[in-house]
Amino acid sequence: MIIKLLFGLAIIFTLFTLIHKYKKAAPAERRSWAIKIVIAIVVIAIIIGSMTGRVPIVAGLLAAGATLAKFGLRWGLPMAKMWLAKNNGNATFRSQYLIMSVNVSSGQMTGKVIKGEFAEQMLGNLSDSQLQTLQDFFSLNDKKSYYLLAAYIRSKGFAGAAGNDNDRQRENTQMPSNNGVSVDEALEILGFKTMPTKKEIIDAHRRLMSKLHPDKGGSDYLAARVNQAREVLINAL
Repeated sequence: MIIKLLFGLAIIFTLFTLIHKYKKAAPAERRSWAIKIVIAIVVIAIIIGSMTGRVPIVAGLLAAGATLAKFGLRWGLPMAKMWLAKNNGNATFRSQYLIMSVNVSSGQMTGKVIKGEFAEQMLGNLSDSQLQTLQDFFSLNDKKSYYLLAAYIRSKGFAGAAGNDNDRQRENTQMPSNNGVSVDEALEILGFKTMPTKKEIIDAHRRLMSKLHPDKGGSDYLAARVNQAREVLINAL
C-alpha cells in the first residue's frame, strides 16, 4: 500500500514538474517539453499496466490514442499550419542590439543579444552585473535597446536603474520616435507573419495591451510601439 502511495506521489510530482517546465519554457523550447510530457505519460501508462496486469488494455488505449493522433494530424495539422502562417502567438521587438519576444498568452518576455559584447546570449542567462553593463552601454549608444532592456528588467522584477520610477519618467520624456515603423516590423510587433484583417489587428492589439499597458505594470515604450504597429497595419489595409 505504501509503495503504491509513493509511486502515485512520484507520478504526480513528475507530471507537475514537466508541466511547470513547459509553462515556464521559452516558446521555442515548448515543443521539446511537450514531447517529454507525452513520453512520460506513455511510460507511466505502461508501468501501471504491468503492475495491474492490464497491459493489453493499456496497449489498446495507447493504440487508440495513436490512431486518434494520426487522424488529428491529418486534418488538424493543415489547419494549424494555416493559423500559424498568420499568427505565431508572439510579439517581436527588434533593435540594433536586441531581439525581444513577448508571449501574447502569458505575457512572458524573453530576449537575446544580437550584437556587441554579449552577442548570441539570452538575457535570462546574464547576471545582474552583466545586465547593468548592457544597460549602461545602451543608455549611451542605442535608446531603443535601452528601453527594450528596461522593459525586460522590469518584467522580471530585477533591481537596477532600468526598472525604477526615475527611469520610467525618463522613458516617458526621452523615448525615441516611433516614426518610420515598416509594415514588416509592425507585423512582427503584433505577432503576425502575413497581413491580417482589421479585426485580427484590433484583437492582437487588445491582447498585447492587456499585458504591456503601463497601467498594468507594463512598459510605456513597448505600449507605444504596439500602438504604432496597429496604426501602420490598419493604414496598410
